[in-house]
Amino acid sequence: MKIINRNIAPAFKLIEKININKPKIIKLHRSIPVYVLNAGTEDVIRMEVVFNAGSKFSNFPLVATITNLMLNEGTKTRSSKVLAEQLDYYGAYLNLDSNRDFAETTLYTLGKHFEKTLDLFTDILVNSSFPDEELSVLLENKKQKFKIDEQKVKTLAIKKFNEVIFGKEHFYGRNVQLLDYDLITVQQLKDFYKRLYNKNNCKVIISGKITDEVLKRLENYFNVNDFDNLNNSFIPQNITSSTDKKHFVEKAGAVQSSIRIGKPLINKHHKDYAGLQIINTILGGYFGSRLMSNLREDKGYTYGVGSIVASLVGTGYFSVVCEVGVNTTKSAIGEIYKEIERLIDKQVSNNELKRVRNYMLGEFVRLFDGPFAQAEALRSVIDFNLDEKYYENYLYILRNITTSEIQQLATKYLQPETMYEVVAGKM
Repeated sequence: MKIINRNIAPAFKLIEKININKPKIIKLHRSIPVYVLNAGTEDVIRMEVVFNAGSKFSNFPLVATITNLMLNEGTKTRSSKVLAEQLDYYGAYLNLDSNRDFAETTLYTLGKHFEKTLDLFTDILVNSSFPDEELSVLLENKKQKFKIDEQKVKTLAIKKFNEVIFGKEHFYGRNVQLLDYDLITVQQLKDFYKRLYNKNNCKVIISGKITDEVLKRLENYFNVNDFDNLNNSFIPQNITSSTDKKHFVEKAGAVQSSIRIGKPLINKHHKDYAGLQIINTILGGYFGSRLMSNLREDKGYTYGVGSIVASLVGTGYFSVVCEVGVNTTKSAIGEIYKEIERLIDKQVSNNELKRVRNYMLGEFVRLFDGPFAQAEALRSVIDFNLDEKYYENYLYILRNITTSEIQQLATKYLQPETMYEVVAGKM
């Protein structure tokens, strides 16, 4: 038996190429685009139906969110209880979610039960009835959660930050108020559903073990409402960021302060986006980041701190996020700016870039590990009318970006005087 010397690190090989499966694209009923990812050996299927039905498509707060959540609360032929029991019987799971841009419905099911669960899924999408009693219960539960969340400095900071960087009236910056829960009506939900949950306003991503039989059943049993001459557009709005750079939301009795420092930024369509993701990882995008090393490991100000570069359909944003004790709020803010300025003033070392590059390459591999992960990766580009070439370009930039280019991008986008600062809690 060969004895392994534990004092010698095992050899490793840098990732040279990643095989990205290209989806098969078909048209269902001559109108619904379906992206098919046949991958994996287990008899499981993930089917996601995405509608252009996010909150920006309604002038009334909560309408988009509540419409989506009410889809499985009863149909013309099945109650919410029956739907839940039947999905459970077949070992299936239904996830409903919505954001500013999209509303999504996702079915997880065993392949052998696909026909039965697809029937339930179709019923939910086509025949939702929005019963009054179920709506009342849902709204009451959401109101109670809203009241609890409003006591958290994290919630107060998030809401204020969105308002500050996008504008109070912008659909990306608009916040829900408690009163909005009392203004929701069944008719509002039905109107929104009829206007946006239709076959001309959706796409389907299906992944897993996708056989010809699965596609045949999809063609035969799945459909979405076909409502004619309905307006599925929204009114574009200009971003009107606050004229003030610093904002404070006081929370009486707070023992922590929640900090948000950031700005509106580019999204995935811009050529610099991939480079900014690398800069963000160095700054606060993983556990070994500069912000974590400084604020957590060195200073002990916080349990966790991070930064994100996020992409929305209409724009993007950068944000540093952390919660600290009220006595260290000002010091923590100072250290955050210090780390941002360090990216501008001094080039990243080759060793640090190598470490971050290896970490991001590993994360990149994980992004395509399994059919469901591949479906999520695909979704994150087709939402922006991009394709798999986006990832090929991202990988090229990740492998070839230089320390000089990183400093140039930081200088271009992360000047401290362009940042907005929001603190909720105490100063």
